[in-house]
Amino acid sequence: MHVLVNKDKIVEKIIAEFYIIFLPFQMLVPFLWLTERMRGMALYFDFFISLIGLMLMMKKWPSSNLHNSLIFTIGCVELISLINAIRLYRVVGTTLGETTFTAISGQCIYWIQYYFIIVYSAHVIDLIGMKKICKLLKKVEAIMLVLGYIQMVALYIQSSVLGRVLDELAVIFQTYSFTEMIKESRITLLFSEPAFAGYYLGTLVFPFILFEIVENNDLHKNLVRLLLWLPVVISISSSNCYVILIIELIAAAFFYLKKNRLKINLYILISAIAAGTIIILLVMMGRMPNIGYYAFEKLFDKTNMSVAWRYIPYYVNWGCFKSSFLIGIGNGNQGFFYWEYFPQWADELLKLTETYALKKSEIGNGALFFPSCLAGYGIIGCSIVAFLCVECRKRMINTRYYYLYAILILGIVVRGMVSDFVGCYDVFLAVGMPFSKIIFDKKMVE
Repeated sequence: MHVLVNKDKIVEKIIAEFYIIFLPFQMLVPFLWLTERMRGMALYFDFFISLIGLMLMMKKWPSSNLHNSLIFTIGCVELISLINAIRLYRVVGTTLGETTFTAISGQCIYWIQYYFIIVYSAHVIDLIGMKKICKLLKKVEAIMLVLGYIQMVALYIQSSVLGRVLDELAVIFQTYSFTEMIKESRITLLFSEPAFAGYYLGTLVFPFILFEIVENNDLHKNLVRLLLWLPVVISISSSNCYVILIIELIAAAFFYLKKNRLKINLYILISAIAAGTIIILLVMMGRMPNIGYYAFEKLFDKTNMSVAWRYIPYYVNWGCFKSSFLIGIGNGNQGFFYWEYFPQWADELLKLTETYALKKSEIGNGALFFPSCLAGYGIIGCSIVAFLCVECRKRMINTRYYYLYAILILGIVVRGMVSDFVGCYDVFLAVGMPFSKIIFDKKMVE
């Protein structure tokens, strides 16, 4: 019996390690049929791995005050959506084949999925420890970094040989083909678009490197890691990527100065000079995108169609929130009011696009995580979620990994303002940290 228990433990650990290794990867191309059927729930390959892991951990379900608070919070937001569905059904009835009940169903299911992802992420941390997780993510990072340089070389010299390699990768992974890369003049690593490459860097790469720097662990090596990523980050040319990384760098600098009593290490000064030199060289080579535009100006460029489509959910969610600020309108019901709050300036810019026509034929949701929560659950629902977040921070503040957690959460907050978290397993590794037991045990923290 003891042997069987040990074997189960070994299998669980192997599954947990695979879960971490595949954390960045969107659903592989051969399995996209599943994403089409299950939509957001199966956006990432870890959908499969987490199902296996959850089945193995069924007999060891967690129980704690924080875990109970998580269940209570999810129950509250689900109840608020249901109340709104009942309240608004008399107003909107059935529109384009949707009712308020079917409109909220997707978000209700996603919140249940969030619960299971958080629980399993915490269980993974308990099984293999944060030190092992950092090592595994570093190995994946090395592969991504090498791939980033291969894509850069292929893009800049337009190598047909490397192009064929990249085309083969596009058969398996949701990444740009060589033709798409040349057309867009930017790289995506192994992701479907530059923004997702930026989310990966902002969630699973830079926070871990910056944490090591804040802690003065192998300082020179981690500064070199940071510098090696700089040309790749520039070649991704994603405004979301730049904004998330800038905020994380500022946060890490603050934590470093706080921890080291305002003393700056010589290595950091040398690295800052090296970073400036790399940027100058790229400018001289003509390989430097307009970072100022991507990092700052693009955020306010309403003539850019990509930016315009990201702005519209803010207008819609804010309009919905103002109409029912206490309990919102139920997350998922935003589509019933989409055209009521659709900005006039965007109508002129976008009315001839395919996306515009598609939006006219369906009932959409709030699209962006935090704005849609505000519109969907109102002040009451968001206050309940905020209370849970405060409890999580209290749990983490005296642990060894607090600075890592803080940098991760800052990046995630920015990400949640410009995208949704549906099926994003990488986000919930950080969210799951306060729910772990081992992370609070100083003897077992590794």
